[in-house]
Amino acid sequence: MNVDTNPTEEAANAHPSTRMHYRTELNNIAKRREYQLRYDVYFEGMPHMAVWHSVVFVNDKICGKGSGKTKGEAKENASKVAYDALEAEAFNDSEPGKKGKQKKTQRQATVEAAIMKRGIRETEIEMAGSQAKND
Repeated sequence: MNVDTNPTEEAANAHPSTRMHYRTELNNIAKRREYQLRYDVYFEGMPHMAVWHSVVFVNDKICGKGSGKTKGEAKENASKVAYDALEAEAFNDSEPGKKGKQKKTQRQATVEAAIMKRGIRETEIEMAGSQAKND
């Protein structure tokens, strides 16, 4: 699944009453397909100038990442990425509705371990992932 950190420009600029609420839609998809959904949220920087980061896990697999000025904005941005990924998965008929834990690749395990260390930056996560890919 492609994990991106920015929402589409048109969704970001849409009027609040017409904008899609991706967290709600993602929860609906997860419930329909009986997926387990979990968010990890953390921030970087000084408390008065924090940048919030959120990672969405679907069945213990990283499905989306997002950032924002608030915790809610970060979760919404991550939810959009995960929503798009799950919709693409359903469109491509790649086993929709499959439940349970899947075996993690070395790269996924490395990225998850890096994310759990709350102070690590995205570039370090990507560097750790590339090293694991080369191993």
